[in-house]
Amino acid sequence: MLDSSFQIICTVSVDGPASLRRRPARSPCTRPTPFTTRTTVHVHWGAQPLPGTAEGGDASLKVMTSERLDNRISLITGGTTGMGLATARRLLDEGAQVIITGRDQERLDAATLTLDAGDRLLPVRADASNISDIDELMTTIGERYGRLDFVFANAGILSGRSTQDVTEEEFDRVVGVNFKGVYFTVQKAIPLLHDGASVVLNASWTIYLGRGTNALYSASKAAVHNLARTLASELAPRRIRVNSVSPGYIVTRMFDGVPVEERGAYVAEVAAGRLGTPEDIAGVIAFLASDDSAYVNGEDILVDGGRVAVDPLRPME
Repeated sequence: MLDSSFQIICTVSVDGPASLRRRPARSPCTRPTPFTTRTTVHVHWGAQPLPGTAEGGDASLKVMTSERLDNRISLITGGTTGMGLATARRLLDEGAQVIITGRDQERLDAATLTLDAGDRLLPVRADASNISDIDELMTTIGERYGRLDFVFANAGILSGRSTQDVTEEEFDRVVGVNFKGVYFTVQKAIPLLHDGASVVLNASWTIYLGRGTNALYSASKAAVHNLARTLASELAPRRIRVNSVSPGYIVTRMFDGVPVEERGAYVAEVAAGRLGTPEDIAGVIAFLASDDSAYVNGEDILVDGGRVAVDPLRPME
C-alpha cells in the first residue's frame, strides 16, 4: 500500500472528454519514497466514455510515469552545501545517479546523511583545486559507472578584498578553485562524457556589473563564463552542450558574513524583492541537465531575481 504521507508533483496530460481536460494540470500523486519527485504522468482514457458523461459507460485508465533525469550519471563538485547540495537533492528527486564532491570530510558525511539516497549517491572527498584529486575522482567514476551524462562544476570560493590588498597567495587560492578547478574538472571529465551530454559551469552575476572589492572574484568568474562558450564550440562535434549559470544574491555560506539586519540593503537591489535560495539555482541546473534544454548551448543563464537587468521601482517623493 502506498504511504499517503509522501507526495510528488505530477504533470498530467489527459486524452478524454473536454470536461476532464479542463481539470488542473497539476495534481498530487503518492509514491513511497523519502523525497519529493517531479514525475510526468500521462493519463490515457480508453475508448469507452467516462461515467457521468452524456454517453455513459465505463472507462479504462492507463498511467505511465517517467523521470526526466532517470539514471543519468551526474557529477556535482562542491556538492556538500548551498547550491551544490540543493542541486544534488533536485537531481536525485528527478531520478539521477549523483556523485558529490567536497574537500571537508565532515561536511561530506553530513550531506550524505541529509540526502539519504542510498546507492544512488556517491560521495567523494576531493579538493577541486587539486589535480591529483580530480584524477582520482574521474578514475572512481569510470570504474563504478563507466560514463558521465552531466557535470555541474560548482565548487567556488569568494574573495572580497580590494585589488591593492590581494596577495599572491590569495590570488592563487581563488583562481585555483574558481577557474583552475573548473577547467581541469571538465578536461578530465571529457573522456567519460558521452556524446550528447551536458555540462554547466557556475559563474556569477558580477561578470555583468563592475563592483568594488570584487575584482579578483569577478575576474575568476568571467574566465569561467568565457570557458563555457569556448567549450561549447570545442565539444559541439560530439553534441555536448556547455552552458553557465550566473547566480545573484543567494543565501549560502558565502552570505554568512552579512548580518541578517543588513541584508535588507541587498534585497532592495533585487526586483524580486527577496534574496535567492539554493533551490532557485537547483531548478535551473536540473533544466540544463535535462533534454528540455536540448537546444540551449553556449549560453549564460542569469538567475538573480532581476538584480542586473531591472531597476526596482521606488516610491515617488
